[in-house]
Parts: sequence; C-alpha cells; structure tokens
Amino acid sequence: MREKLLEWLEDNNEFELPESLVERQLQIRVQRLVRDLARQGINPQRLDVDWGRIREDQQQQAVRDVKGSLILEHVSEKENIDVTNEEIDAEIEKIAAETKRPLEKVREVLTRDDGLDRLKTQIRNKKTLDFLQERARVQNVG
Repeated sequence: MREKLLEWLEDNNEFELPESLVERQLQIRVQRLVRDLARQGINPQRLDVDWGRIREDQQQQAVRDVKGSLILEHVSEKENIDVTNEEIDAEIEKIAAETKRPLEKVREVLTRDDGLDRLKTQIRNKKTLDFLQERARVQNVG
C-alpha cells in the first residue's frame, strides 16, 4: 500500500527536479549495483558491461526516488513530522539485532558517511507515508 501511495504522489505532482540530486541518486543506484555484484563474488570491472547503458536504465528510477523523497520531505515539514533520538536508537538496535553485530559497531558505521542522516530520513519517510496512508481515501475503479 505504501508503494502504491508513493507512486500515486509521484505521478500526480509535477515539479522541476534539481539535476544535481538526480545525478547523486543515479550514482548511488549504480554504486549499490556494483556493491551487490561484489557481494556475490563478481568483479564488476571484469564484466563486459555498458555502464552508460546501466546509467540510462537507472535514470528513470533515480528521478522517481528524488521526486518521492522531495514530496515526503515537503509533507513532513508541513505536518511537523520529525524523528526523535529514541526512534533512531530503536532503529539502530533493530539493525544490530538483524545483522548480529554489536550495537556500538553499527552506530560507528552509521556515524560515518552520513549514515545517521540517511537513517533519520528513512524513518521520517516511513512516518510520513504512515501519516498519509492513515488519511488516504481508497477508491475502487471499475
């Protein structure tokens, strides 16, 4: 339901996206793909891959990612939806339990490379989608 709601918001809100944000998201998506390949024991540099084509394939989803993020950011600001330190701590504890890693190690990793900011954004986006879902009117068509 959340994905459908976000998809509807993206499709029904037209606005100009900052190209720098789209480019950054595109880089993140390609880097994630490279990391996933490496985790599977595949050296991405040894693959005969057209990375330009990969970027083209990821472009549309990068645009949707940025658009959805900006919409959720706007709604969360308008509705004063924020994330508490307790919510961040709870999520870090959850990650530590799921990955079977020490809590302090998880916190240390998240403290680097804007990980805590990304985690806070993920929590805020989830809370905002929950807020919107609670207020959404569902219509059956057909």
